[in-house]
Amino acid sequence: MAVRLGPADLVLVGGAVVTMDEAGRTAPAVAVLAGRIAALGANREVEELVGPQTRRIDLAGRTLLPGFQDAHCQWSIRPTSPGSGPSARQRTSSPAGRATMPR
Repeated sequence: MAVRLGPADLVLVGGAVVTMDEAGRTAPAVAVLAGRIAALGANREVEELVGPQTRRIDLAGRTLLPGFQDAHCQWSIRPTSPGSGPSARQRTSSPAGRATMPR
């Protein structure tokens, strides 16, 4: 029994969607619904999920990678060599006392 999804919020087609599965497979298209991957497969299969409010992005052959998120970044307080790390002028302190970089 196939599950029929409603229109996707976002559809990306025409690229190489890296799945990060053990087999290292890629797919040309992906659909996103409510912030989750809803479909992965051939362009025409995923395009069936396009509705009037769906944002469609043509990857034009580019590669789409999963979101890699690093929850923190540590700047060196004692640089290992002169000129590495932020300068004293660049460092600022946040209200919690953590070192931050100006934007």
